[in-house]
Amino acid sequence: MFFYRKFLVGSFLILLFASINAFAKVPAGTIIGNAATATYYDENNNQYTTTSNVVQTVVQAVCGVDILPDSEVQKDGVPGETVYIPFQVVNTGNSENTFSLSTQNGSYQKSIYLDKNQNGVLDPGEQTVTSLTLGMDEIANIVVVVSIPTGANSGDTDSFSIKATATDVGSCSDLGNGKINVLNDAVIQTHKSVDKSKASPGETITYTISFKNTGTKSALSIDGFTIDNDSGIEGILVSDKVPDGTTYITGSASGNPTSNPNGFVVYSSDGINWFKNESDVSGGIKYIGFFMPDNDSTNDSTEPVLAPDQQGILTFKVKVNSPYNSNKNYVNNKAAISYKTTGGISKMVNTNETHTEIPVSEQVDISVGALNNPEEDSGNNWDNDNIAENVPAGSWVIFKHTAKNNGNADDIINLKIDSTNTSLPQNAIVEFWNSDASAKLIDTDGDGNVDLGTVGKNETRDFVVKVFIPPNTPSKDNDGNVDYYVTVIGTSHNNPSEIDRSKDNIDGIIGASVDIGKWNT
Repeated sequence: MFFYRKFLVGSFLILLFASINAFAKVPAGTIIGNAATATYYDENNNQYTTTSNVVQTVVQAVCGVDILPDSEVQKDGVPGETVYIPFQVVNTGNSENTFSLSTQNGSYQKSIYLDKNQNGVLDPGEQTVTSLTLGMDEIANIVVVVSIPTGANSGDTDSFSIKATATDVGSCSDLGNGKINVLNDAVIQTHKSVDKSKASPGETITYTISFKNTGTKSALSIDGFTIDNDSGIEGILVSDKVPDGTTYITGSASGNPTSNPNGFVVYSSDGINWFKNESDVSGGIKYIGFFMPDNDSTNDSTEPVLAPDQQGILTFKVKVNSPYNSNKNYVNNKAAISYKTTGGISKMVNTNETHTEIPVSEQVDISVGALNNPEEDSGNNWDNDNIAENVPAGSWVIFKHTAKNNGNADDIINLKIDSTNTSLPQNAIVEFWNSDASAKLIDTDGDGNVDLGTVGKNETRDFVVKVFIPPNTPSKDNDGNVDYYVTVIGTSHNNPSEIDRSKDNIDGIIGASVDIGKWNT
């Protein structure tokens, strides 16, 4: 913690602070240096700084793994069918690690395959896997292939778990859960593929959603869709949300079958109100769909739409936004299809989730301002961010602030006082504290400056500047003229030339006073 004090010559204070970063996942092996620093002023307003020895800490490897999705994945199938259940394995630790893979429970035959093209099904050339080696934050798509016995009966189920266990660093593990439901009815299997595993800002990504009725009976329509402002439309809908950080490319969507049933592409801004024409959508196209109506889509009657073995696709394109301002450095996406079985059960079946990495060049932008207004003081309009009036001498005054990381990468925002633009009474003290003033800020990255820890992309962090006004400070009128002020500088760790300022002002000091008089006797 930096103290900005005005001391008598030769007087100084050193604070030792810990190197702790509770907010960031620091790669294993990173060396964090830290030193205690004191900054002080003598009676002639000369600034001095003294620094202790540097203490270095090596970040140790931490084990972490997730199997996604967290919820149970259920798939329907008919006797004798092979069913594919997709999962993602994520290395959430801070170093490369190897994870063994295994299935547990359930009686149906199962195998685990690496889904290289992320389409959620087993393709020629894809191999079984028993382990995965993943870097920090790396994601792998896998498919559990389940064979339903030919002798299974409608209503049978088979529940299982897939387990990932670390074998190199630590012993962390996680479970994913799946369930097979055997039906003698309509069963629509749907899968999604993407043409790129990596795309740069400005590039085009193509998505394809395939679907097929692998069941023994026709899939029926669902009532209640709204198309072209007409509610109560009956049919089967395949729908997909345009991923965050991308923009739908006009005219790129297409689908089939377009006869028997007479399917057509639909567009929406909210996923509820659909339109046949792109130009009819207000608020921007955020959802793409393919709608297959039944024979009479307005008679309030559920009817067959997709016959057994009938299949179709929906495909569309998006462009990765440039600049890419999403909080994630990847684009995840999955679609869904809604239909009804002959047994009257409404189904919404999700596809697998695709994953496209977006490598972006680092853009640094931070802002510091008054509480909840970090960007209000753009340019040089930061002179009046905070003001305190009639501050009693001998007391602390608290100024509340908010800092924001406007860049596209995590950043550490360093804080210091601009001594060239600060005016305080002799022996005044300035300190940086956390948002509720319960703990002083520390230097989390060991660069000699107190900071706010790692602030994520588009995230904010509140903090407090505390100023002590010495008890011998003379009174000053609250007349609208600033008597004292402190200028705070926020600096980006990623790019030290990126700074922003915020100013705390004091108007009026209530000085200490003593009345002396004769006691009446």
